[in-house]
Amino acid sequence: MMVTSACGGRIDDGDPTSASGGTGGGGGTGGASGSSSGGTSGSAGTGMGGGPTTCPSSCQAPASPVTVNTLGGMYDAVAGRWLVCGDVRETFNRGAPTDAVGVEFEVLPNGGSGKMYYLITGPMGFVRGAGFAYELTYDIALVGTSFQISIHPTPNSGFAGSPHYSACPRQLSMFMSTQGSQALLSSIP
Repeated sequence: MMVTSACGGRIDDGDPTSASGGTGGGGGTGGASGSSSGGTSGSAGTGMGGGPTTCPSSCQAPASPVTVNTLGGMYDAVAGRWLVCGDVRETFNRGAPTDAVGVEFEVLPNGGSGKMYYLITGPMGFVRGAGFAYELTYDIALVGTSFQISIHPTPNSGFAGSPHYSACPRQLSMFMSTQGSQALLSSIP
């Protein structure tokens, strides 16, 4: 099965029978014997094979979400670094540090609870903030027919939301139910 996202990108689900590769380029012509001409070069291929199409990150309106069917798939979708399009404090519980501009969800190999970090702008780009206020835990659960992400600033506290993933551009749209706020997060390469 191959899923195509709204702007033409695709997600490879690992099934080698579901994707057709791109077309190869044509060969060039050879140079004439005794000629100074080396001939012509071949044409380029279509570019549709050899890996997923990439899209630039964007804080524009979200593209159509991709359906994620498994808990592991949702953990994979949210893993990574995200710029919050808007006010981080409005999105992630008003206890977020004032200099936070994004979040990072630690990659988890087998699900379970993982780390979430608030990102700040450093001299070389976005970096994890230092100190306890910048490090939280999170977990994802299937609740009914949708996923819920729960974020825990301390072990016995938390706030929750519903993540929706778009592959191209890579975005998360999250409704944070405990705050009643909608947030758009854009992937940080």
